[in-house]
Amino acid sequence: MEFWINFCPKKLYWELTFAKTKGENPSYDWIKEPKVIRDSLKQLKKWGIKGIRLIIYPTELTKDGKVFNWKPVDIILKYCKEEKIEIDFCLGPFQYPHYPGIYLPQDLLRFINSENIYIDDVDELKKYSLSFLEKQLKRYGKDKRINEFYLGNEWPDFNKVEERRNFKMGVSEEFMLNATKLIKKLTKKQIILNTNIDPLSKGKINKTFAILLSILGKQGVVGLDIYPSQETWEKSPIIKLARKFISYASSLTKLKNNISSAGIVFSEVEAQPWGSGKSWFKMIKEDPFLVEKTVSELVTTINKKIIPSKIKKVTLWSCEFWLVAKELNISLKDFQLILNESTGI
Repeated sequence: MEFWINFCPKKLYWELTFAKTKGENPSYDWIKEPKVIRDSLKQLKKWGIKGIRLIIYPTELTKDGKVFNWKPVDIILKYCKEEKIEIDFCLGPFQYPHYPGIYLPQDLLRFINSENIYIDDVDELKKYSLSFLEKQLKRYGKDKRINEFYLGNEWPDFNKVEERRNFKMGVSEEFMLNATKLIKKLTKKQIILNTNIDPLSKGKINKTFAILLSILGKQGVVGLDIYPSQETWEKSPIIKLARKFISYASSLTKLKNNISSAGIVFSEVEAQPWGSGKSWFKMIKEDPFLVEKTVSELVTTINKKIIPSKIKKVTLWSCEFWLVAKELNISLKDFQLILNESTGI
């Protein structure tokens, strides 16, 4: 088994600077102090993390969607190569991990309005989006430092728009088709399509991704989420009940048979407490047993779901919690033990 982890420099830097300043002066501007990010990558490597799922927002690269500064991406690629950490890179243009999900260049926010259900209904946004994606792939599509790419996040779910959070919008099937065709032309790397649809709903997963996977062929990969703390949600009572009779491993076997042409990885495994909107610094300070409880839940997830599934690639969510805990001098020997035992170190 190999462990990867979601890695968003902007989010991580905010959490770490919040902890260091006790909430007095948190910052998103990690470019001014990239050593913090590099030290974090070194720590992840020490813990046995093989690779990262890299999240760099479009708002970090461009203001107008026309002129791009690729420095943030290039810095992380350089650091990861030097630390021998592999990279899965999240492609643009719309859906990204972390709330609210949709991040647009500042100059394009004026096109967001309640008349549009899909964000790509707007000609200006559609033009920017395909252009951005093409620029990304022409620059990084053959980059040997990148292992695989992610296209979107939990599509076709709707997301809110950063700085316009009263608007919740989706990405159309037409756009995803065009984006997939463009990707197919510009890279031979595998493309992960992340979903939070449970493996028990194999028909829904197949219906959602069948056309995209048929275009990608052997490049296609389905990335599954495991959020055990959310299986008690009122919106999923059937799945909660079915889990008493059908094992996770069994449902995965049936899913594999249903999408035989695609690979399967765990692209998001909950390895942190369910967030409340507070900083990790505050949450850990308020609950002295939070790290201990999280370790216990992660052990259960690994033993009951991940190991029986026989899927080797596991991407944890997320690094900020663990790195803030380390910043607070909380012992993480049990977390280290989990990683060592599961990877055979």
